[in-house]
Amino acid sequence: MNTSLQTVIGMLRRAASFEKLPTAQQAALRAQVSRMTRTNTDPEIADVLKQIRATIGEADDRKESGGMTAADLEAE
Repeated sequence: MNTSLQTVIGMLRRAASFEKLPTAQQAALRAQVSRMTRTNTDPEIADVLKQIRATIGEADDRKESGGMTAADLEAE
């Protein structure tokens, strides 16, 4: 099994229990999905990433969030 597929499987597992994850882990998962969406070239993986993103939402653009870190968001 290739690394990208293993990574996507891990993301699917975390997305399934997304609401139970700590805020920092939610932010990290959103960021990971965003990064992988930009770098992925496999159309099947792209479809799964879209489904994950539909479930968990999208990561805030760093500029839009004022460069806040996950810890900053958690503190709010």
